[in-house]
Amino acid sequence: MRSSLERSLWYLLVFRAVQYSNIYTPFLIYFLLSESFTQFRAFQVAYLALASMGVFQVHTGYLADRLGRKRVLLLGCMLTIVGLAMYATTNTFGPWVLVGAVVAGLGWSCQDGAEMAIANDICLVLTADKPETWKKVRERFELRATTGAISVGLVVGGLIGATLISTLGLRSTLWAQVAAYTVGFLLACLVKEPGVSGKSKVASLSQILKGVWRHPRLMAILAFSVAMGTLASGATKVVPLYYTQIQIGDRHLGIGSYPFAWVGLVGSGLVFQVVAKRHSHRFGRTTGLAVLAMLGVATYAAMASSVSLVGLASMLVLFFIGPMCLPQMNVRVAQLVDSTQQATVSSLRRLLALLAMAGTGLFSGWVVDAHGVAAGLWVTGLVCGAFTGLAIVALAVTGKGISTEEPDE
Repeated sequence: MRSSLERSLWYLLVFRAVQYSNIYTPFLIYFLLSESFTQFRAFQVAYLALASMGVFQVHTGYLADRLGRKRVLLLGCMLTIVGLAMYATTNTFGPWVLVGAVVAGLGWSCQDGAEMAIANDICLVLTADKPETWKKVRERFELRATTGAISVGLVVGGLIGATLISTLGLRSTLWAQVAAYTVGFLLACLVKEPGVSGKSKVASLSQILKGVWRHPRLMAILAFSVAMGTLASGATKVVPLYYTQIQIGDRHLGIGSYPFAWVGLVGSGLVFQVVAKRHSHRFGRTTGLAVLAMLGVATYAAMASSVSLVGLASMLVLFFIGPMCLPQMNVRVAQLVDSTQQATVSSLRRLLALLAMAGTGLFSGWVVDAHGVAAGLWVTGLVCGAFTGLAIVALAVTGKGISTEEPDE
């Protein structure tokens, strides 16, 4: 029993790498444009998937708490496979590709809360005889997931994308992602779920949401999660996809060079993540969190001041910030939330993060169109920094930051 649960944690780590492999992500817009989509319609498809993910996020998390995390995780994998396959077989803008975007988004929403809740359940069972070791085991898993699995997925996915672009073309990256998620589905089948909460043991969705709202400490940690996550998420999401494309365009390089630039960035960032992992315990208190927030704002300022390779190199700091505090934050949330509500609350946090990133991204995009890239980067850093500062104040008022070394008083 114990050995099978320990293996399941490793399966989940590999699954996380598959989730973040992003083989096709940098090329989706290029692919749609090559199929005679207009720029506006191409972005419609891309953002419809994110919107679908956000709309269903909390409901699929609640479904995982009621019906079982593994069932919903497997359902999410199947839906993602179907949605991406619909992308890969599209030839024109229409209902087919739009339905594919909705299905893919629904699949991603099913995976988020369920995967994290399963990991938490396994850690609880593994440490049942020594409850005092639970925090250490749970935090170790989070660190391995954020500093190892995600980076490996991005690097390997980028290399696969680069190879496919130069040999088989844009459409092949979508089929490669379908294959990757098929592997993810098989891995999820191997995961052993230690126990499924009975339907009668789970509070209603409205009761769970009211409970979160009435818990000041939990609200403060969720706010910090969203704010700091948005500040640091540029390391793996929006910023490199846009910023490195500017560098490639300025140097008149081909599309095939993009994934190599991305792999170089992520690979270098992995070094920073390893360093962050070793020192993350030093930044759990509010003073340390404030330092990290200022570093994040300074990074965006550096990129805005030098839209060049120097600015791109400064982005590596974002790889350092996330692992410093986000794993501890996930452990803190797991400590404060009942095991029967883990998937719902995790999905709620993800939904809030998506809304924050979307809102910041849209506003920054408007600034970029009106005033240029440098202004957009300044706005992104300042807005994210301001929200993070407010969240840190809330943490200071309700407790002692997010350090898991000592319990809240």
